Amino acid sequence: MMKSENLPKIIYCNNADTLKYKKYSAYHSLHLEYRENTQLAQNVRIKLPEFICPVNYLPPRILDLMEIAGYVFAADRLLKRGKINAREFHAWERMEVTANGGFQAAKAQC
Repeated sequence: MMKSENLPKIIYCNNADTLKYKKYSAYHSLHLEYRENTQLAQNVRIKLPEFICPVNYLPPRILDLMEIAGYVFAADRLLKRGKINAREFHAWERMEVTANGGFQAAKAQC
């Protein structure tokens, strides 16, 4: 039997309609909501409104991307990924520009 951290996870945000995704009902699910006064109780704090007020205006697509990033960060912090040794730090290499304008993989510093 698989451990729960190895099972696929479905993340529902902003009170997403779970009935549309019945085929995923066997997976572990996580419901995240940062907004107040919705059907689902607020269970994460993204503080997007407090960030936007000093800026005065951000285009709707930027707001959407920031909300998605906040939910991704919240989900990442709430879900277990298994042992720290199981993470693939070696797969995240950064490309650096060489003197002749080419690219070369830089060693990851962990």
